[in-house]
Amino acid sequence: MAGRRFRSLSLGLRKTILKPLTGFAPFRKFNKSQKFYSRFQLDNSRTMYKKSHANFLTGSGFTLLETIVALGIILGGISGAFGLALQGLSSASVAKNKLVAANLAEEGIELVRRIRDNNTIADISDGFYDGSPEWTAGIGSAADCNQQYKIDVSNSALLSYDMTPLRLDSATGLYTHSVGAETPFRRVVEITRSSTCFEPMPGVDSSNQFRVRSKVYWTERGVAKEVVLDEILFNWR
Repeated sequence: MAGRRFRSLSLGLRKTILKPLTGFAPFRKFNKSQKFYSRFQLDNSRTMYKKSHANFLTGSGFTLLETIVALGIILGGISGAFGLALQGLSSASVAKNKLVAANLAEEGIELVRRIRDNNTIADISDGFYDGSPEWTAGIGSAADCNQQYKIDVSNSALLSYDMTPLRLDSATGLYTHSVGAETPFRRVVEITRSSTCFEPMPGVDSSNQFRVRSKVYWTERGVAKEVVLDEILFNWR
């Protein structure tokens, strides 16, 4: 009798303790099919991991290659753009120097023309046009044949050419041989009054005309450059 009571008590306690855990088994046994399914899941997971790992490595390789190619394309584009920019700057510098040289060459002719004009004005200022002073006064000699001179706006006189570079006066913006920063430009004015050294204009006496040739030299990136202008000036008489 005592044994039955003890067994009943044990069953009652067991039900009381396990009652809150209804629906949950404290221990679960797996049959063979469940074990096989679990192993299949494990093997399948390993296979999928290996495949994904291989795909990851392969994908990383292509990504690196694509990155290198992309960087190469970008660097090539930047280098090309930089080269074009430098070429543009170089072309702009060349064009600027050509323009300055052309203006300096034209200025050389105009300065000689001004001497001729001033002589003519001085000749007629007394009411007489008698050739005093002569229209070629201060413009070389009658025998000049490509005789080289220098001239600038500071003195408006033809001086013997001595290879002196022109200087730019920043205060006035004028090119002279004495004031301002030295420039790469050199200007030589050639006077030819002898009719044997140039072809005179037909229909005009050779004594009433002479040739002025204005040359401007400079060096651009180690290459010698020049601008040459010719003009024939006449006696107004």
